[in-house]
Parts: sequence; C-alpha cells; structure tokens
Amino acid sequence: MCYSSNLHLDDKAEPEKWNINSSRRGVRNMLDYIAFRMPNNESFVYDSLPTVLFSVHSPFIPDNPRILQNELQFGRSYAIDVQLKEEHLLEHPYPTDCTDYEDLWRKNNKTGPRSQEVCKKKCSDNYEQKCWKCTRLLKDMKYNETCIQGEENGYPR
Repeated sequence: MCYSSNLHLDDKAEPEKWNINSSRRGVRNMLDYIAFRMPNNESFVYDSLPTVLFSVHSPFIPDNPRILQNELQFGRSYAIDVQLKEEHLLEHPYPTDCTDYEDLWRKNNKTGPRSQEVCKKKCSDNYEQKCWKCTRLLKDMKYNETCIQGEENGYPR
C-alpha cells in the first residue's frame, strides 16, 4: 500500500497551499490527520512483517523512503511537527544552479519537470530505457547502438 498527498512531480496541478500561523504564541493549525490500519498481509516483502515508512518532502521532488527511513512502529501513536525551511543559494559567479523550474514549467504550458531532481531522474530514466539491453546481467540480449558506444565502460558486445 502506498499513500501520498499533494505530490506533483510531473503534472499540471498546482500544489495545495495553506495559510499557517507560524507565531509561537498564536493558535497552531493542523494540516492533516492520517490514521493507518494495516492488516498483516499488507507487506511488500513476503518474508517480513509489514511496515509503515513515513516521509515529508517537497511536492516537486521524488522521494525514496527506503533511503532515509522513518519507520513507524505498530501499536504506537505519533504526533509529527514539520517545519518549513528554505535554502538560499548564492548568485553568480558562485557555482549554484539557480534555475527557476517553477517559472520554466509555467512558460511551457505547465509541462515538464518542476525541480532539478525530477529533471535528472527523467534524464537517467531515458538513458536506462535506451540502454536496458546493456545490463551485464542480460548478456544474451542484443545490444543496441547506445550500448555499443559504451563498450569502453565495460559493457560487452
């Protein structure tokens, strides 16, 4: 089972936005409440117990919860407080990629990647798709032109 909320990696939808009172003295707003009830047979891996991996990230950046695992334990309740932080990069001449992907996305009729991470992922997916026959594990497959060019990288012909 997989659940996500407000995820917009490659679509035309605007992300959900909330007006939040960030004052420590003011009333705090709760954005969402999620209750999980998982039967024992809801496991991705047949030889292990089911788990709930929890992750909070930008709606425009794909996440792999197995890399930075936040595994929730069964039979416990969690109150998770999330704080929004913003990273400010230095302008030219410093080597930072300050491309405004949101602006590019709007100029392209709300199509294309909305973050550098999605852009890189699409590029690597395209390369893998072209070169899937190059995998050393699939030596009996035919190799396409892209793979032949990559022989110096250790891929057999």
